[in-house]
Amino acid sequence: MVRPGIRVLDPTTNKTTTLLNNYFGFYFNGLDDLFVDSHGDIWFADPDYAWNGNRTDTTPQLHAQTYRFPSFPPVNSGYDIVDADAAPALVNKRPFYYSQEWAPDGVNVAANGFVVAGVGVGMGVDVIDRTGSLVLQIRTHYIVQNFALGGRASYGNFGWMGQGGISRVRWNFEGGRS
Repeated sequence: MVRPGIRVLDPTTNKTTTLLNNYFGFYFNGLDDLFVDSHGDIWFADPDYAWNGNRTDTTPQLHAQTYRFPSFPPVNSGYDIVDADAAPALVNKRPFYYSQEWAPDGVNVAANGFVVAGVGVGMGVDVIDRTGSLVLQIRTHYIVQNFALGGRASYGNFGWMGQGGISRVRWNFEGGRS
């Protein structure tokens, strides 16, 4: 069985190369809502929907959480994994963030470095700083499933939707990096 992971597709040869398919030997549950920031770091949620939805034969080996996979240096220049600052990441066997309730579903990185994560089966959205600490929670009366940062230039609009609602917040917050 092909395990969940991040793969790179070469459109010329139609061949794939696995970039990431485990966390220190533990299989991911089912990667979701991948986002690549302007530095090339890959952010993604790993909820346990595949197990709960009977789409895998492997019981969850990891908690549902949010990860950051560090970007690679230019091709053929080698690769070193370092933990150069205080921000937890997919190094030193530390996840970036554990949601306080339910499973993170959806992730986006704002220009100021804040990470915005939907709280999958929970009712709201978490905003996390670069160290993995919860900055604020936006609570809703419905389950948030997807969201987007948008608006001209400033990305000052933040919208989300889910089972039972659609909402928007306008804030002084620079949105997604690209």
